[in-house]
Parts: sequence; C-alpha cells; structure tokens
Amino acid sequence: MTKQEFISWAESNGYKDNGRCSGRYIKNREDGSKICFKVSNIAVRYETQVTHPVTQYSPASKKWVRVRSNYFKHLSINQEGKLTGLKQ
Repeated sequence: MTKQEFISWAESNGYKDNGRCSGRYIKNREDGSKICFKVSNIAVRYETQVTHPVTQYSPASKKWVRVRSNYFKHLSINQEGKLTGLKQ
C-alpha cells in the first residue's frame, strides 16, 4: 500500500484531515471520543485521544496515545474494506 492509497481509504471511511496538524486524519466516535491516524512518509500510527483528570499538580489535559502502527508496505485492505497489518 502507498501513502496516497492509505489517505484515500481513510477519507472514504470518515477520517478528516486536521488542517492544524499536518498528517493527522481524525474521526469523532459516537461516544464523543476521538481517534486518528498520524501519517508520515513511510508509516502510519493509529491513535486515540485520552483525557487526564485534574490533579493537585496539573489541570485536565488531552493527549494522543499510540495504539497500533506499521509501515505502509505492510498494510492492506481486506475484502470487507477494512485496514489490516497494524501492529501493537
């Protein structure tokens, strides 16, 4: 799979390019959480956004956490149109 093939697949599956952060394709879930693919020239990372609660030392914050990733050459689309090849 190429980078452009991946981007086409992501956009056709509801992921939107985040103009503020180049290479990040974000999708909002029904429960209000966000997931994204962070795309580089040779690889892609599947990430989810987590919220860290307020503590006595810091305010609440949102961070992206990598769930899976792999190089484009190891990715493919199966017969059901789902992405395969991402590893933890």
